Amino acid sequence: MGKKGQVEMIETIMVLVVVVILIIVGIIFYFNSSASKIEETKSEICQLGSDTLLVAVTAMPEFQCSVSGRTYSDCIDIDKVSAFQNLLKDKNIHKQYDNFFSGPCAKTIRFELMYPEPQKADECQIGQEIGSCGKWTVFKPAIGGIGTIQSTPISLYSGGRYYIGRAVVEASS
Repeated sequence: MGKKGQVEMIETIMVLVVVVILIIVGIIFYFNSSASKIEETKSEICQLGSDTLLVAVTAMPEFQCSVSGRTYSDCIDIDKVSAFQNLLKDKNIHKQYDNFFSGPCAKTIRFELMYPEPQKADECQIGQEIGSCGKWTVFKPAIGGIGTIQSTPISLYSGGRYYIGRAVVEASS
């Protein structure tokens, strides 16, 4: 082989190396942009799931106010919430509701007393008088931090009286 053939072969190899490097850089850029879009989509799905869950929780018969078989929308019976909290102490039942409440991201669900303003903003325990505490955590996943917060005003019912409150869904993405 002559010198001219060797030079052409080296030029060809150099061009192939440059093309391979450009392809690798392009693939890395594509996967990085895809990963960020996937993360953004996950966040959007989590947000939509929180909105949907907020509506669903206020309509669940486990929490809704009912008198003589008639249910009232946007009204939460605190006695039912307390009973549900007690029910969730069973690990098997908690696990079943974990799939329903959490979905693609961990979500914490709670009801908060807004008016009259509670004496303490502490977590309410079973049998504790409404007003002496301010919030009832219905469901808290084992893992997850604070992310986006969605809330809606609701009526809280306890002991024949109505109070102003809000339903809150905290989603950690």
